[in-house]
Parts: sequence; structure tokens; C-alpha cells
Amino acid sequence: MFSENIIDRLYPATDGQKKPRTYRQKARKAYLAVVKRRRPAGKVLRRGLKQQLQYLRRNLGHIERLLEHWPEGAKLPLPWLATPSLLGDPVCLCPAVGDVPEQ
Repeated sequence: MFSENIIDRLYPATDGQKKPRTYRQKARKAYLAVVKRRRPAGKVLRRGLKQQLQYLRRNLGHIERLLEHWPEGAKLPLPWLATPSLLGDPVCLCPAVGDVPEQ
């Protein structure tokens, strides 16, 4: 998950605290259990979606706690900023603040 990459990058700034659990393997296994079905029933889809959202919510809570140890005003080491694009520029998946789509 993307949130686990953020936890991995923020963890070193915590001065040796225990790294939070992310349940990577369990989340992947639960995801594959739903995706590998030919036609998952509605109940199975809802249960799988709820599980993934709970893993994400847990990770977001860990990220909030890890950001308390991050210095104010320092640039965050987010994974999408470190990925080079084909042109050699950093890739940002989020729109810039103030960008308004033209209509």
C-alpha cells in the first residue's frame, strides 16, 4: 500500500521508537482473496472493501503520530516525489493548490 511507503520514510525521524505495524501481508492476502474470485458476491466485496479501508485508517493514524516527530516546515519525503518520470522530473499525483480545471 502507498501508506506503508510513507510510514517507512517517516519512521527514521522518530528517534528509535518501535516501528508501527502495518499488516502488509494480511492486507495483501485479504485483497487477493476477493480479487481472485470469478464473480465475488456483494457481501464479499463489501467485506473486502471494509477490510482494506480499516487497514488504511490504521496506517493513517500511524502517519499522523509519526508526523509529530517531523520538524516543522521541513520537506516531507513522500514516495511520489522521489519517483522520476520519463522526462526526469519528479512526478506529483496531486494537483497544485490553486489549480482550477478549465471548463
